[in-house]
Amino acid sequence: MKERIFICCLLVLLCNCVIAQLVLDNGGSITIDNNAAIQVAGSIHLNNNITGAGKLVLTGNAATLNANGYSISNVEINSPSAIGLTGNVSIANTLNFTSGRLILNNANLQLSSSVSVIGAGVGKYIETNGSGDLRKEVTTATIITLPLGANGDYMPIEIETVGGSYSTEAYVATRLVPNAHPEKPFKTEDYLKSYWKINTAGITAATINATATYQDVTGITGSESLMYPLKWNGTEWALTNNSINTSNNTISYNMVNNGDELYAANKFVLMQAKVFLQGAYNSVTGKMNDNLRAGTNIIPTADPYRQMPYAATFTHSNNSNTEVANAAVFATQSNDDNNIVDWVFIELRNTSYQLVQTRSALIQKDGDIVDIDGVSPLFFKNVDAANYVITVRHRNHLGLAAEATNYAKALNFSRPTLANSFDFTTATDNQLFGNSAAYKTINNINVLWCGNANANSNLRYSGPSNDNAAILTTILGGSSTLLSSNIYSAGDLNMNRNVRYSGPSNDNSFLISTVLGGVTTQVISQQIPN
Repeated sequence: MKERIFICCLLVLLCNCVIAQLVLDNGGSITIDNNAAIQVAGSIHLNNNITGAGKLVLTGNAATLNANGYSISNVEINSPSAIGLTGNVSIANTLNFTSGRLILNNANLQLSSSVSVIGAGVGKYIETNGSGDLRKEVTTATIITLPLGANGDYMPIEIETVGGSYSTEAYVATRLVPNAHPEKPFKTEDYLKSYWKINTAGITAATINATATYQDVTGITGSESLMYPLKWNGTEWALTNNSINTSNNTISYNMVNNGDELYAANKFVLMQAKVFLQGAYNSVTGKMNDNLRAGTNIIPTADPYRQMPYAATFTHSNNSNTEVANAAVFATQSNDDNNIVDWVFIELRNTSYQLVQTRSALIQKDGDIVDIDGVSPLFFKNVDAANYVITVRHRNHLGLAAEATNYAKALNFSRPTLANSFDFTTATDNQLFGNSAAYKTINNINVLWCGNANANSNLRYSGPSNDNAAILTTILGGSSTLLSSNIYSAGDLNMNRNVRYSGPSNDNSFLISTVLGGVTTQVISQQIPN
């Protein structure tokens, strides 16, 4: 047995032989006759085609193949582990998996339109671990199966082309990426650990459909029953025209476009809103002060609306998970607008004001309401795309809601734009629920009324259940001179991290003077949907 074969001339017929390494130099060629085979245990480097009815058998452990784009008639993978491509390869007739995988790395594997793939299955498949594509030539409308897999799992994809026209170099290409999709929202809990990338060339006006197979044990995080098929087009997600069959572990995608990435995860909508809290609002800067965060942060990292005293008033709906933000979210951000001011409570409602789901969220200095990572739009799990309104509530402010007839927004999978974001700071009176007494205006900017120290549904300085008494009696224990500093409390109406009844910047004066305009008998009631 020769350890290395250099082919420099035309060999018309080769019988069965085993070699360690095969190099086909420029000008040489190989024809493997019917029922004959060349078994190679090492590297293969080609500069011409290998033709004939016989087969090239790749048997090595960690062997490599580089055909420089040339064609091999018939290839058999019979390796104890995997064969890795180091250059582009074309296969003309058959690709037979006996044992082991074919790993593309950054090279392309192109199958002719007439190629038959035999024996693919668990542990025997094509692995697209890099930038290399698995391509199948198409000459007419057809159905093809591409034998992909990753991490020991066989996850093929069937692609159907309907109608259209095809150039002489038309193909369908795909890659199975063995990772969760990088564009899935970070709050996604139920999802595939892999996704398929589709590319086409030379196909015009065809309808392309795909059916992908996933593994329901090793290939999923979370609950399979909560997953829905999603398509990512490079900009946004889409759910339409797709279906999932959890009995046979297949996902069907209709109307697939060039560049689509096929995935499955729990459905969701994203919401973006802007609001100002009167207690923190600075009319000079046009932003809110972040005194609770600045210096040593006293804003809790966990959702305060699940804790007393707020849990008695704020009831979560269709959301059983406690929101917990990373401590780094409350660090000073490079963009001052993005510094966190506090937690807020969001109610997502349909246009009949029926409560769909609640979330606790964070609010930035510029008023943007963001998810618990401090930057993302707010995520609502297992909610269908539709028109919605929201209510924004806060632990010591009165809530404010959008008016369904004039200020509903179409929420879906895509990151919200200005057109489908709620901006309570500039919304007109007929866009907000209730009447103009539902919110405070400062320099023509809408803010949420502050002063709700006892977390009920109104602001009042005197009379039953008044906020003045809540500050003095409940929070300060009856001491009008006590300064309770560096405290996260509903009694801190001006949100300066202190609760005090007298002295400089005290909350009692803020309530009577700033909020109620000196009218001790005034009562301001919250106006939000029931």
